Amino acid sequence: MTFTIKMANPAARQGGLSASSKCYTITHVRDKPCSCEHICPLDGVKKTKKPVIVEHIHYDKNGNTTQVEVHGFPIFDDKGNVIQMIEYCLDITQRKKAEKLFIENERLMAADKAKE
Repeated sequence: MTFTIKMANPAARQGGLSASSKCYTITHVRDKPCSCEHICPLDGVKKTKKPVIVEHIHYDKNGNTTQVEVHGFPIFDDKGNVIQMIEYCLDITQRKKAEKLFIENERLMAADKAKE
């Protein structure tokens, strides 16, 4: 199984999409599959044969980062082997910023209470 993108919506084609475009090239600006810094959804789907959800940092054509939730769903052949994956991403950048702000506010409130 390769990492070649067979079909993509316009949002995924930010920097253009050729017949040989790889997922890691388009979203991570890399020349090889993701390693330790990200859990590859394709690896997860191949191992478990179940849908997976992972969080990644993706890059747009201008090098800007976006935090995304990647959903991967296996496609099986007639023998039950994973042969492809359907993937979609949700932009969670604002949610992650809100979570960070919430945690920081909780920390500050706890520090204020400790002073009382």
